[in-house]
Amino acid sequence: ESELGILDLIQVFVETLDKCFENVCELDLIYHSDNVHYILDEIVQGGLVLETNMHSILTAINDCKKLDQASLNMSLKDSRAKRV
Repeated sequence: ESELGILDLIQVFVETLDKCFENVCELDLIYHSDNVHYILDEIVQGGLVLETNMHSILTAINDCKKLDQASLNMSLKDSRAKRV
């Protein structure tokens, strides 16, 4: 890996964090570390850079958020059905 490649990787990571958290700060990194790790996993896996296209990364993250929301909604429906 070249120095320019590493700088590009860092810039893509920071810009993606900024898009996801809307003006990211240190507290976002602390309180949402699971999201930060997921974003980093979308970019790098096993020491290899997989993706540097921010649009593709954001699409994957948004898809994951939709799945999490759908899963939460289903579990809420199940818990309500058990009460009745």
